[in-house]
Amino acid sequence: MPVETGLRERKKAATRDALRTAALDLTSERGLDGFTVDDVCARVGVSQRTFFNYFPTKEAALLVWDDEARAAARDAVLGRPAGEDPATALGEVLADVIGLTGDGAVWQRHVRLMRAHPELVARSTLLGREMERTLAAALAHRAGTAPDDLEPTLVAATVLVAVRVAMQRWLAAPEGTDARAVLTETLRAQRLTLAR
Repeated sequence: MPVETGLRERKKAATRDALRTAALDLTSERGLDGFTVDDVCARVGVSQRTFFNYFPTKEAALLVWDDEARAAARDAVLGRPAGEDPATALGEVLADVIGLTGDGAVWQRHVRLMRAHPELVARSTLLGREMERTLAAALAHRAGTAPDDLEPTLVAATVLVAVRVAMQRWLAAPEGTDARAVLTETLRAQRLTLAR
C-alpha cells in the first residue's frame, strides 16, 4: 500500500510539474494572453478537468507559492530536527521547496516571468504573504508557541526576504552558479548583519 501511495503521489507531482512547465513554455512562446488552459492541456495531453484539479486558473499554474508548495513547506518545517535553529530550518526547507537542489529552472523562470509580466506581481506577492503566515505558524508549532507569536513571524518574514535577495543575485550570476550555494551565503550574511 505505501508503494502504491508513493507512486500515486509521484504521478500527481509529475502531472503538476508538466502542467506548470507547459504554462511557462507557452508564456515564453506566446505571451501571457496568447494561450488558454486548453492549450496547456493539449500540450500535456490531459483534460481541462485534470488541469483544474491542480490549478484554479491559468495564472495560478505560473506562480510557485501555491497551496501545494505551502503544504510541502509546512510539513517539511515540522519535520526538521528539533534542535535546529528556525532560520536554518526555513532556509533548508525553502531551498528544497523551490527546487534549488539542481538548476532551479522553474524558480528561475518564475522570477523572469514576474519581470516580464508585472501584472502577476500582486498575485505573487499575496501568495508570498500566505507562505510567510504558513511558515510562521509551522515554526510556532515547532517551538510550542502561539501562531501569532512575534519571533516565528519575524523569522519567516526575514528568511523569505533573504530568499528573494538570493534569487536576484543568482539570476545576475554567471550561468551554472549553484543556486543553493547563493541562498546559503545570503542567509549567512543575513544572520551576520542582524547580529551586529
